[in-house]
Amino acid sequence: MRSAAAAVLLLLVANAAAGQPPEPNTYSFRASLGYASQALGDVNDDITQDAAFYGPLSTSLDWEEFGKAAPFGLEFGYQYSERWSWAFGFNWHKSTIEHVAQLDYIATGESGFDVHYTGESTEDRDLKLLDLYATAMFWIPHASGLHVGAQLGYALGSLDFSETIDVSGEDGSFLDLEGNGEGHASGFSAGIYAGYEVALTQKWAISARGGYLYCNLGKMDGREQLLGTSSAGPINGTGTGHLNNNDGEAMDWDFSGARVSGAVTYRFRWSGSF
Repeated sequence: MRSAAAAVLLLLVANAAAGQPPEPNTYSFRASLGYASQALGDVNDDITQDAAFYGPLSTSLDWEEFGKAAPFGLEFGYQYSERWSWAFGFNWHKSTIEHVAQLDYIATGESGFDVHYTGESTEDRDLKLLDLYATAMFWIPHASGLHVGAQLGYALGSLDFSETIDVSGEDGSFLDLEGNGEGHASGFSAGIYAGYEVALTQKWAISARGGYLYCNLGKMDGREQLLGTSSAGPINGTGTGHLNNNDGEAMDWDFSGARVSGAVTYRFRWSGSF
């Protein structure tokens, strides 16, 4: 987010910029870094339910939801005319959360009497999104550098996760469990944005964009494996299919949200060399 804000600040103070729109028949490379919000409603609701379950059982609980992300992007474009340009590109980001619950509670044990239990539960989740897109831009007449655009793409989402539970009771009962898994989902994306570009030299420019991306990938298919042991015996289970919430319902993986980015652009004419 700081990089995007710095780019916007540069736009505001670059007085030399008020020049011409990008020249027609030129190509460009654009590298960007920005901020993205992510809806992920079903996923965060499930995390909230986990936190509500562990809360009364824990002396310390760190169980955050997924939030903002910092997408990195590359784009290759062509300025067709003073008013129209197109580009192909991608944006990629990764969101990581780590959950820890220090467990300390009293519950009815295997003997039927109250037992004091202590232990720890942890969970790591790495969520990634790759959005491949094509975009068309219209450069506003008499407002050099100001443009609006629309994009259509295909996005690939993935999740890697692991979890552990290590709990023991005063009566000798225990649970030592490790789990891991992964999931994948894909679908179409679509977005709109407005931007402003400032030329620093004939070849180099800085720019900022802000807009909204729709990217609901629907259900995520994957696998999960549980291995461990308990006072009742060994545990060994594997499951495949939709990644479900605590109620056994498949979740929607919705990455839709606002997008803001700052970028550096290199423009050139193709003549067999740069």
